[in-house]
Amino acid sequence: MSSWVAPVLAGGHARDLDCEPGVPLLHLEQLGVTRDGTRCWWASEHHLPGELRYGLVRTVAQDGPGSSW
Repeated sequence: MSSWVAPVLAGGHARDLDCEPGVPLLHLEQLGVTRDGTRCWWASEHHLPGELRYGLVRTVAQDGPGSSW
């Protein structure tokens, strides 16, 4: 798993999280693997700072027929 602080991307993510572009956030990317090393899922999360306000956009993709990753 990797994580870093990054600005909100212009456009889509800023609109999805109802904030201005450039607001700092925590971005997490996770990759699930099986015991034999096969990728089974991938998730990307964006977390906004703040004590009460919480914003999250999560995308989870699974390998399967027609999967390109």
